[in-house]
Amino acid sequence: MSPEPGSGKTLCLDLSRLLVKNGHMAAAISPAAMRRMITPGNRPTFLADEIDLVFTKKNQDDGMSLMQVLNSGYTASGYYIGCNGPMQTPTTWSTYCAVGIAGLKNLPQALEQRTILIPMRKREPGVRVEKFRETRIPRDELKEIISGIRSWVAMVEPTVMSKEASYPDGHDGRTEDIWEPLLIIADMAGREWPSRVRESLEWCSRVEKKETIGVELLRDIKAVFVGAFMSSQDLTDTLNRLEESRWSDPNDTPLSARGVARLLAPYGVKPNPPRKIDGRAQRGYYRGDFVSAWKTYLPDGAESNRTTPPLDPWAEVLDANMSDYH
Repeated sequence: MSPEPGSGKTLCLDLSRLLVKNGHMAAAISPAAMRRMITPGNRPTFLADEIDLVFTKKNQDDGMSLMQVLNSGYTASGYYIGCNGPMQTPTTWSTYCAVGIAGLKNLPQALEQRTILIPMRKREPGVRVEKFRETRIPRDELKEIISGIRSWVAMVEPTVMSKEASYPDGHDGRTEDIWEPLLIIADMAGREWPSRVRESLEWCSRVEKKETIGVELLRDIKAVFVGAFMSSQDLTDTLNRLEESRWSDPNDTPLSARGVARLLAPYGVKPNPPRKIDGRAQRGYYRGDFVSAWKTYLPDGAESNRTTPPLDPWAEVLDANMSDYH
């Protein structure tokens, strides 16, 4: 993904197409066609450019269907259930296959969490690189590379499924699931590949990914919480004054105490019964109410990242409708 066009995304997909197995580079992918092309004996590699044009509010139905296929297809057990044929017989289709996608700005959060995200940017002025022309590639050299890959895969395939990867510390289960195939392949390839792939994992993990609105709230509360107890109103007012956060957006309705409670409820955090503060009863939160949620959802221990609202126009559909919490 990249913030602007002309960052080399299409070129990366073009190069990948020459080397992957059963590659299909398409301007658009129909969810129905994608399901039917994936068969256990002939799994394709889908390469899709301008994926950001798919996940838009105007294309929610197709975008959501495609995202469901992509979300389930990153593991071998992923499948889709639908009706097929004139009798509308319930049928299962495997969704497991390799996919490379490119686009601008951000991916929907659920899909982003299942990808290895590689940020790209435009070349700086004055930086020169050799232009890629597919017609100039020595075909014999390309065939030799592909033949070497196929021979090596055939050699390691019988044992690769029994291997387990070792991971650097500090990564969650989803990250380990995504990177496991690459780590195992790197370990079996040997030489410099184990260290290079683990360095890549660390580098890609530093790329900031979108947080859910709930996790963002937990992070900001951790940054602003003062003392052992804060009333609901004091906490809400403090959040609304937090600079560069979504809560202080002048174009949006300020966050309310009820909105904070609704956002925190799924994390097991609820306001306590009223207690007298300055002569009046006020509901609020003890610091201890957040300890478990902070440990679980903020494992890095970092304070607030002062994020701004997501740039992805569909992110609000996938996150939550902020109007529900005012």
